[in-house]
Amino acid sequence: MKLSDIEQTGLLALNELRECVALETLLISATRNCALTTSDSWKNDNEQVFNEVVRWLQRCISLKRLHLEYFPGSPLLIMEVLSGARFRLKSLTVSWRKSSQPELYASLAHQPDLQEVIIRSHPPLDNLLANDASCAALVGAIRKWSNLHELDIDEPLTLGTIEQICKTGRVLEHFCFTSPKIDDSFLQPLATLPQLKRLLIRGPSVLTPEGLLQFAQRLDEQPHGSHKRLFITLEQQLHKFSEQAKKEVSKAFKDRFRGYFEEFQNVLERWQSLHR
Repeated sequence: MKLSDIEQTGLLALNELRECVALETLLISATRNCALTTSDSWKNDNEQVFNEVVRWLQRCISLKRLHLEYFPGSPLLIMEVLSGARFRLKSLTVSWRKSSQPELYASLAHQPDLQEVIIRSHPPLDNLLANDASCAALVGAIRKWSNLHELDIDEPLTLGTIEQICKTGRVLEHFCFTSPKIDDSFLQPLATLPQLKRLLIRGPSVLTPEGLLQFAQRLDEQPHGSHKRLFITLEQQLHKFSEQAKKEVSKAFKDRFRGYFEEFQNVLERWQSLHR
């Protein structure tokens, strides 16, 4: 089931779907206006509706894919649902207007079948300071996701968190993350991922061409590595590479993996490149 661009009136009528319990996929996207004008604590204002939505989702025992975009209070809703859920999710996408919460990650640890986890805030976070509690809860959850293939998260992560993720996520193929300042030291644990095929570093990053060339070499030297068509994107590289350095790095990824490398100084520059 897919519900797109719902307004506040639609949000407060979701309980009318309580008999639709044979769902395997549920995708709900609210309008930006709904996200901005509806309180994240709408449970307190509309407790009966909120509780009926929770019970409805808990009864969807075949649910495998849940996608909530611009959905007010989505962390609280998910935590309430998972407290009594009998389904086993394989894919979860959540975006809302505030930063992540440690309690959300802790609740997701009870979904061991997750293969795809995408958690973002809209607009993107201004505060890039890593939250130790959130990082610890995320690592704890990832230890339970033995078949995690994609992790896309804009919760700022520390180098220690990246190291723990790379030790645990041995089948991780797509990894998108941010951190207060990403330098070449972050590439060392990433080079141990045996299945890495897509790496998006949202930044801000201060990576060097030498670090990336060494990263490519270490990946290529893995005895059981699988990195065909590896795609690397630096979304906010603070120190732009020279044209010669960019050619050398691009050539290394192309020759070794038939891959692709791109670097931008800001999100707008990347957006413009995608819409040329």
